[in-house]
Amino acid sequence: MNKAIEKAKQTLDSFDYAYKNNSRVFTFFGLKKKFEENGNVEHIWIGNIQKFDNGKYIGVIDNLPEKIKSIKLGDTVEIDKNDVSDWMYIKNSELHGGYTIRLPSWKNRSN
Repeated sequence: MNKAIEKAKQTLDSFDYAYKNNSRVFTFFGLKKKFEENGNVEHIWIGNIQKFDNGKYIGVIDNLPEKIKSIKLGDTVEIDKNDVSDWMYIKNSELHGGYTIRLPSWKNRSN
């Protein structure tokens, strides 16, 4: 998981480029953020990215939090660029990013 998060952080500029391009070729933008509350940690997907300005994104909680009670599905949240743990978008029906959701295929790799 840590390698997937590191890869996402290293390649976040690809997400920014696609988001700023504003082309119909790029769709379904999502970011994942680590939330912490009362010793609980959960990485949660945020969709409907509405804005990117001054190193911060604004989006909507896109999956049901299981451990974090201070947010709920549909809440609007701010994400600092440094807090992104994964990103994804679709280009021509192909997933780009999404490193943490590809983990099962990485389990057998030695690096």
